[in-house]
Amino acid sequence: MKPFFTFIVAAFFCAQSFSQEYVIKFKPVPAKDIIEQIEKYVGKDVETEGKIVHVCGVNKKKMKLSVENGGSINIIPEDPNMEFDYNFNQKEVKIIGVVKEIRIPKERVLEMEKNLDIPCSIDKEPCIDNSYIENKRNNGTLAETSQKCISAMKVTMEQTQKDYISIVTIVAKSVELK
Repeated sequence: MKPFFTFIVAAFFCAQSFSQEYVIKFKPVPAKDIIEQIEKYVGKDVETEGKIVHVCGVNKKKMKLSVENGGSINIIPEDPNMEFDYNFNQKEVKIIGVVKEIRIPKERVLEMEKNLDIPCSIDKEPCIDNSYIENKRNNGTLAETSQKCISAMKVTMEQTQKDYISIVTIVAKSVELK
């Protein structure tokens, strides 16, 4: 009995040591730093915090994290089967994930303008909310809304002196309320 007990105790301490040694800890990075220094963080695991200001109402596969400098970060799940909870909307969250930069080239922006697409407020790709688009079409504001959004994207390209729109994205491994 004593050798078996010794084995169990030793196994317990080894397991404790293993789990503590391999738990990944991140130093939180301010969300504004991720945007301002995107090239430093692309491909890196980060932990950041902030307020979710929009959860996609169509498929719950993306969220918009507000950043104190006026920008935003697109949050998408690492697991393609995962959906975000609407309860994250207007709440402070902690996010752990990998930073990615998605670039929308000027040519794509011009194509969206020609098609009267309305860019999504989260990832700037054409909105996939068909009822929203249909409502804009029916009340006669589709072209106006599209032009306003596309103009804002063009202004961003002029201000940044780049021929693309940079969408800072975190592919989330975990998201939790603070």
